[in-house]
Amino acid sequence: MATRVLVTLSGESDPEHVVRALRDLGPVRVQAPAPDLPGVAVAEVDDDAVESFVHDARSIEGVSVAEIDTLSHTQPAEPEPPTPGSLGRPDLSVGWSSTS
Repeated sequence: MATRVLVTLSGESDPEHVVRALRDLGPVRVQAPAPDLPGVAVAEVDDDAVESFVHDARSIEGVSVAEIDTLSHTQPAEPEPPTPGSLGRPDLSVGWSSTS
């Protein structure tokens, strides 16, 4: 399984240089900064290599922060809402007594 690592570029960095340097560290995948988030690259790293990747990424010229994407690990996927009819009929007899 892969872990997402967010890499924030410093303002004066060359994004192409940083992405090449990140790829040289051997992640599963590197996504270059997107137009809607120009200062952040996203790397997917094998779980057993995350700590060393983060350490090495922080030493790349032009990287200001490299950290594990904690949101991708702490938020479970939201369950699908039930569809009509999937719950069956409720048991209305629970809790009723004929003597009360």
